[in-house]
Amino acid sequence: MDDVDVLLKVLKTSNEEQRCQQVNNSSEIIKDYIFKAKGLMEKLRTRSAILLYEEVLVIDPKNSAAFTGLVDCYLQAKRPQKALFYLRQLQKLQITDTTSQVLFRFAQCYLKLDEADKAIDVLQKYCIDLKKSDGTDTHHKHQVQVLLAKAYLFKGEKDMAIVILQGILRQDKTFVDALIEYAPLLYPLGPVQSEEAMTILLTLLANHKDNSYIKEKFTLACQQPHGLKILKRYAFVE
Repeated sequence: MDDVDVLLKVLKTSNEEQRCQQVNNSSEIIKDYIFKAKGLMEKLRTRSAILLYEEVLVIDPKNSAAFTGLVDCYLQAKRPQKALFYLRQLQKLQITDTTSQVLFRFAQCYLKLDEADKAIDVLQKYCIDLKKSDGTDTHHKHQVQVLLAKAYLFKGEKDMAIVILQGILRQDKTFVDALIEYAPLLYPLGPVQSEEAMTILLTLLANHKDNSYIKEKFTLACQQPHGLKILKRYAFVE
C-alpha cells in the first residue's frame, strides 16, 4: 500500500468517525431538547417549549416526538388549528407507533373546534384500534372515555355523557377528569345532587388549586340557582 492509499484510508476512517460522532451528538441534543421542552410545558411556558421542539425538527425533520410535542403545545395554547397542522405532518410520517397518539389528539383538536361529530367518529375508531391491539392501560382508557363524554356534551346529549362518566367513576371514584365533567351535570337534577356536585367541586378545588378548568366549573356552579346558598352552608359548616 503506497502513501496515497494510506492517506485515503486515514481520511475515510476519520470522516466515518466524525459522522458517527455527529450522529451521536445530534441524538443527545435531541433527547436533551425534548426533555427540557416537556419540563417547560409542565410549567406552562408553552412558547419556549415550541422553540425547542422546532429546533429538534431542524436537526431531525422526521422526529415524531417533536411533532407530538408541538401538537400538545398548541393544544395547551388553545390553538387547535395549528395543532391540526402538526398532527397532519405527523400522520404523513406513517409511523405505526404514533397511530394511537394521532387519533387521540385529532379528537382533542376537534373538540376544541366544537366539531363534536368528528371527535366522536375518531374516538370510536380509536377504541376499535385499541381492542385490536394489546389494549391500553386503565388510566388512558378513562381519558378516552372522558373525551367521548365531552363530545356528547357538545352535542347536548347529557344522558349519554352521564352514563359514560358514571361508568368511569364506578371503576375509579377519584378520577379527576371524570369528576370535573360529572359534577356540573349533577347540579340540575335536584337539591341532593346539587349538594353532591358542590362537594365534589370544593374537594377538587382544594386538591388542585391551580387548575383553571376546575375554577371555571366551580364558578359556573356558584352561578346556578341556590349555588351561593349551598356554598355558604358548606362554609358555615367548616
